[in-house]
Amino acid sequence: MHTPAEFQLLDLYARDGCRLALRLFGSGAEHAVVLHLHGSSYNSTLYLSYGETLAAQGFTTYLLDFRGNGDSLGPRGTVAYIGQLEDDVADIIQVIRHKHPHTPIILSGHSAGATVALRYVDKYSDQSLRGLVLMSPVFPASIESARTDFGLNRLLFRLSHWRRESAHDPAPRHIHRHLFKVSLMRALLCKVVPILGHMKTIYFPVGSDLEQVDDRVRQYSFRMMESLTARNYLDILGSLHKPLFLTIGRDDEITTPLCIEAAQRWYVPFHPQNRMILVPETTHLGIVRAAANEITLWLNALLKVQKVAFEKAAS
Repeated sequence: MHTPAEFQLLDLYARDGCRLALRLFGSGAEHAVVLHLHGSSYNSTLYLSYGETLAAQGFTTYLLDFRGNGDSLGPRGTVAYIGQLEDDVADIIQVIRHKHPHTPIILSGHSAGATVALRYVDKYSDQSLRGLVLMSPVFPASIESARTDFGLNRLLFRLSHWRRESAHDPAPRHIHRHLFKVSLMRALLCKVVPILGHMKTIYFPVGSDLEQVDDRVRQYSFRMMESLTARNYLDILGSLHKPLFLTIGRDDEITTPLCIEAAQRWYVPFHPQNRMILVPETTHLGIVRAAANEITLWLNALLKVQKVAFEKAAS
């Protein structure tokens, strides 16, 4: 088994010149390259064990800090325009393809990072990827998938369907103190007056049990909040052409697990290498460690099947 080296800190530059920080876990075998996107308010330091696990199995792994997060530059907790994050991902993938021209690329995301991965696919397609890994994807503007009964969810549902509705499977009240809060008035103001999109509209809690990650961003602007949202997620899932690994914990506090399972069953096009796993007794953050080994097994099987198919086509 390959023993991963200590990660390297890398700086790459987006199309606007912003310096983006990555942590690279190299692998001598390099069966594939994985680019992983972190969840909201966190940064890549939360995913070091994930990078180690993948690199130990022969998958070179890049952990990206979104602009305005972690060690990346840019104003903290905001972007210049809605959709800038998927543009950054596209720029990073272009660099990775240049550095690893003959190696398959896998795009991985956790929580809001999974949402950004979907936004990337929506804008740029998945043709440059060999596969997609989504861990506990978050769709905060969807009352159908959310376990939180926030006012923004209720309002958007009411405006769309002209009736009231609450979260289908609300999370227990005692965990609400750990969840983000949205300023409904500010969000509406920014939506009506886009020039105010830099205003902070989403706030993350402070607690001793959440301090495992250094330099967390506590507030996000409206533009950043919208950049982490994919309201058309069902359409995006339905447009996928490459294999998908989708996983969520049964005790996820943010997203209803059965909704994600239903979306996979009804909207994701059939592919023999698709895989969906509901992990028992696993929370929103716990899914990263819980699913890491399953992801490496899936990647090994995926690449083996595709290698055989390629060899048959060439013969």
